[in-house]
Order: sequence, then structure tokens, then C-alpha cells
Amino acid sequence: MEKLKGVAIAILLWASLIASSNAAPNSNYGFTPASQIITMDVVKEDGYGTSGTWLCESLRACYMRVLEAEWRGAHIYCRTITLKRGGIVVWSRDYSDPYWVARQNLAGKKI
Repeated sequence: MEKLKGVAIAILLWASLIASSNAAPNSNYGFTPASQIITMDVVKEDGYGTSGTWLCESLRACYMRVLEAEWRGAHIYCRTITLKRGGIVVWSRDYSDPYWVARQNLAGKKI
């Protein structure tokens, strides 16, 4: 009878060890790994400190924000827009580039 109790206790200990090792299976508890954080850095031309960094849910979402901003005239009021994933630049646009300067000059003229 004592051997049976010992075996039962050993089985319970092993079962609880196995159950506790599977209790939290690779869960990140809502935190995004640093390598997957996607940001959009905007430097504006106004000089009043309105530049900033926005957090995006995906690269596509960030790029869509860039396109929307360009439609509203970002090539006039922004200096640069940079998209980063995990702190590494994956896309950038410099509005002081000659192409964008020429486009800004065209925007000021009436056609």
C-alpha cells in the first residue's frame, strides 16, 4: 500500500511538472518584439517642433499614411519622411531632392 502511495505521488508530481511547463506556451503577453516595431519619422519644414514619430501597425499602413500626406501637400510642408522597422530604415523620402523641389515649384504656378 505504501508503494502505491509513493507511485501515485511520483505520477502526480510528474503530471504537475508537465502541466506547468505547458501553462504559458510562448506567449508574448501583448508586447511586440523590438524587431517588429514599425515607425514613421516625419521632419517638418516649419521649425516649430511639430516633427515627430508615429507608430504604425504595418509597413503598408505607414506607406498609406505617407501617400495621404503627399496628397495633402507633404512635399511642401515636410523635409523628410522615414519608415523604420526595428530601428532600421526600410523606406525614406527626402523632399529637398531636386524632383520634389521641381514639383513644389510647379505647385506654386498656375497652369
